[in-house]
Amino acid sequence: MKILDCCEFFEMVESEHGVIERFEEFYVEDVTCGGGCGDFEGWAVGVLGMRYPQDGDSDMSKRRWEMFVIPNGQSGEWRVETFEVSEEDVALENMRMTWKLGMGRRTISPGKYQRLMRGSVVVMSNTDAEINDHRHAMYKMRDSENVLINGLGLGVVLRDILDSDTLKSVTVIEISEDVIRLVGPTFQDDERVNIVCCDAFKYKPPKGIRYGVVWHDIWDYICADNLPEMHRLHRKYGKRADWQGSWCRSLCEMYK
Repeated sequence: MKILDCCEFFEMVESEHGVIERFEEFYVEDVTCGGGCGDFEGWAVGVLGMRYPQDGDSDMSKRRWEMFVIPNGQSGEWRVETFEVSEEDVALENMRMTWKLGMGRRTISPGKYQRLMRGSVVVMSNTDAEINDHRHAMYKMRDSENVLINGLGLGVVLRDILDSDTLKSVTVIEISEDVIRLVGPTFQDDERVNIVCCDAFKYKPPKGIRYGVVWHDIWDYICADNLPEMHRLHRKYGKRADWQGSWCRSLCEMYK
C-alpha cells in the first residue's frame, strides 16, 4: 500500500497525463491519504481506469462525455436539462470544496453539462466532480462480466461501462418511472442492459445469481444519514457480489 499526503496525491492527479502514467508505474494496490483527509483508494484505482487524452486533449472527463447526451426533457417532477459552469463559478466552487472536509477532490471545470433534477434538487450531473465519485466503481465494472447498479440517475456510470468488451450483462434498479422514461431510451439498443423499475431495498435478484460488481447510488446528498441504508444494501449483497461499493461512502463516514 502506498501512503501519500493528500497534497502530493492531488498534484499528481491534476498534472499532465504523463504524470498519471508515472503514477501507474508505482501503483501497487491502493492509496490512502497519510494526512488524515480520507480514503483515496477510489481515485487511485480510477486513475488507472481513465482513458488517456488523445490529440493533445488533456481534459479527460470532458472528452469522454462530449458525445454522450441524454435528450433534455421532463417527466413528472423530474427533468434533464443542460447548464453551463463559468470560470467564475469554478473559482468559487473549487475554493469552497478545497476548504470543506474531504471534498478537495470534488472540483469542477468550466463548460456545458447536463443534470438530472427532481423539482429544485440536483440529483446528479455529469460534471468532473460527479464522474470522479464513480471512477473506482467504473474501473471495477469494466473488468466484470455481470454487474448490478442501484440507481440509474443520468446514466453516467452505465454509459461508461458499456464501452467494455468484458461486460456481458448489467442490471439497473431504478425506483422512478419518470427517470427511466427520460434516461432509459438512450440505452434501449444495447441488449446487455436490463433496467428494472423497483425499490433497491425490495428488489429480489434471481436465485443463484452472482455479480462481479454491485454499485449503490440512490442518494441525493453526501451525509452520514446515508450510512444505515448503505450498510443495509451491503448486507443484502454481501454473498452475491465479488465487490460492492456505495457512492461517496468514505465521505459519509467522515461526517459521522
